[in-house]
Amino acid sequence: MLLPGSPWLRCGPALAAVALSAFGCSDGGGPELQEVCEPGPFALGGLCLRELSIRVRSDGAWRPAGPDETVEVVNTKDMLRLEVSSTRGPIEAFALRGVSDGEHMLQQGYQSWSFAGALRVPAAIPVDDGGAPIFQAPESGYLQDEVAGISYDSAVLRGPQGGYLVMGALSAERATTGIGMKRTEAGVQIDIVYGALREPLPADAEGVIRSEPLVIFGARSANEGLARLAEEMKAALPEGTPEPQRPPGGWFSWNEHFTAIDEALVVDHLELAERELLPRGLPLIEIDDGWERAWGDWEANERFPGGMAALGEAITSKGLVAGIWMAPFLVELESETARTIDPSLLVRGEDGKPLIHVQPGTMRSFHVLDGTNPASMEHVTAVVKELATAGYRFFKLDFLYAGALPGARDKPGATGNEALRSGLSMLREAAGPGAIINACGAPILPVIGLADSLRIGQDTVFQGLPLSWPLVTYAARNTAARAFLAPLVWPDADQTQVRAPYTEDEARASAMAAALAGPAYSLGDDLTALDPGRLALALDPVVLDIAQGPAPALAEDLFASPALAPAAHPYVIVYLSNPGTSAPPPPVLSAVGQSGKHYSILFSWNPPRGVTVIEE
Repeated sequence: MLLPGSPWLRCGPALAAVALSAFGCSDGGGPELQEVCEPGPFALGGLCLRELSIRVRSDGAWRPAGPDETVEVVNTKDMLRLEVSSTRGPIEAFALRGVSDGEHMLQQGYQSWSFAGALRVPAAIPVDDGGAPIFQAPESGYLQDEVAGISYDSAVLRGPQGGYLVMGALSAERATTGIGMKRTEAGVQIDIVYGALREPLPADAEGVIRSEPLVIFGARSANEGLARLAEEMKAALPEGTPEPQRPPGGWFSWNEHFTAIDEALVVDHLELAERELLPRGLPLIEIDDGWERAWGDWEANERFPGGMAALGEAITSKGLVAGIWMAPFLVELESETARTIDPSLLVRGEDGKPLIHVQPGTMRSFHVLDGTNPASMEHVTAVVKELATAGYRFFKLDFLYAGALPGARDKPGATGNEALRSGLSMLREAAGPGAIINACGAPILPVIGLADSLRIGQDTVFQGLPLSWPLVTYAARNTAARAFLAPLVWPDADQTQVRAPYTEDEARASAMAAALAGPAYSLGDDLTALDPGRLALALDPVVLDIAQGPAPALAEDLFASPALAPAAHPYVIVYLSNPGTSAPPPPVLSAVGQSGKHYSILFSWNPPRGVTVIEE
């Protein structure tokens, strides 16, 4: 334990002794640094993290760390593991700052659809009056608020000599950790901030406010470092957390017809799915947005006259898996539920009135259900129970970021992450044993342990817009950057589209890009209208072997094609995150198929587009 002194808590004798004995830093290292660590280098796998220091945010302002703050340091081989605590509340954030060397970072956006990939560390990032990074995406839920140099949950810095510095939080049950990086004359300044949303952090039973575990360590490669980070995250899960279930692949209704779906479309797919998909290990039939009366009114609309229970039974009677979509935390202002619900069951804004969340892109307005209040969640858990009774086993729960939006809730002092996890736990219980929970539009680390599969990239097609090849590359880039999550949750890269106007080579590459993520591999075209030759591309035996393998494919080099700077794109304006959209995915990946065969997968992301698969 370390008691701080100066305005920024400098690494004092206890921290120096533990850190230097663990890392053996050669940069001026010696017995004297066991006594005094100033400027304080820590050797981490060949990289040094210099001038490690700590501040505290309280009552809306940063203050010097005082005698009420403590840093607990755990020596785990070559890893620096810290937990910061304070007995002097309220506390909104703990900030660790250090300086290292490098030019490129692997950035992780806040939620499913956010940018994830390698880019150049920027010269500037948004900062507050105290010089700390501003983490705007969790507060708004908007992808447009993602910026270069701002990462969430974890980040990787590539050193000048090839070493990699990995940093991140091991959990986000109470608060999200944000990581900001920018270039300075002294090197890359790194700010690790526990409490990115800057809500008052909860105290434990003893009145102590604690961060969740933060780790910093070195690695020889980005993949090696991320794999180790995932192992540490898994070890930090609460005792009894179940293993994520392998999600079924199959067909989703969204990616060609969007909300213009009806009962007949689903029924028309059942015979084809029984004949073509089920024998190939793709049993899922997922009914996406468009079946409900309104978001918040989770009843079948007039286009589903037989009702969802009968349709679920029709799906399962053929041996298929019935799946359904919901946006469980959002209540459309025009819905019957919004007109009749007790306002006290809704998340409230600063004015004390029900919060109104305007969804970017569509500009539709919603209230938000309170995940800490069972009476509020009953509006959706009751529906989930009914659907589960009717045979639905796959639940795509979308726009989950809304459950963590800041606001006042029934449980005093609950943070957004606590509310999201509480509500998601209720939904999981309502779905019943054996149900598959597919989290979408979700903050990444907060849903770990509660979701079986997780969308890890943006949609590969958008309503009202033609198929766009860049969307395939964006999804593949995110898949490569987030494949390491597989021990914690199964990645979902969205469905593949193989219909025209994609060429056959593009369609083949589109299918393979979706297969990289693993068993969630599914088709998004209207299969009743799809050319048989194109369907054969989506069901290619090698594509399916890779998709149904034991783990997602891994990029040979996650830093193979980093973005130099943020780039605009027409889709970005409405739907996508800003940073690094010009960065193509890594061109070379490796995978092990269900058959045990080893594959090298080589993509050509630019014209002539295509993919080559080599069996090793």
